[in-house]
Amino acid sequence: SSAEGETGDSRLHAAGLDNSGNSGVGPRVTISDLYTQYPDSPAYDVYVYVGAERSSRVGSLEINGGDKKYFSTDGDDFSAHIEASATSAGESTTASYFHYRGITGSSFTVTMDNVSGTGTLLRGIQVVVPESSAVVLLGLGTVLLSLLRSRRRR
Repeated sequence: SSAEGETGDSRLHAAGLDNSGNSGVGPRVTISDLYTQYPDSPAYDVYVYVGAERSSRVGSLEINGGDKKYFSTDGDDFSAHIEASATSAGESTTASYFHYRGITGSSFTVTMDNVSGTGTLLRGIQVVVPESSAVVLLGLGTVLLSLLRSRRRR
């Protein structure tokens, strides 16, 4: 159960994977077997939530070894969902998440690095399957449930 006044966002941003303050040694997380769960989905979106325990930290993130994107932090308290879009550390602005669109493959790897300051945190990863795939899966489940019920009645 959650404490009074605590929201899902505040719980999400209360902790995270730290790189122990070392530049170049960030958390690396691999998510795999996605096609086992969503076999009909050719592409999906990935949201990666980030933060830090202090303000004025700069970190970078990449997915599957692609181009890095950069973010800055405004402190430990979560204030708003702001998408990171900077392509260099010098352009980084305050952000709390990255959105990678159209990812394909049954697995992906997220790698984070501390660029300036210490304590940038990888707070969470969310995989979003296109709505049409989810609707198809829900529709198939409804059909199967209906078939099972009709067989039991016989």
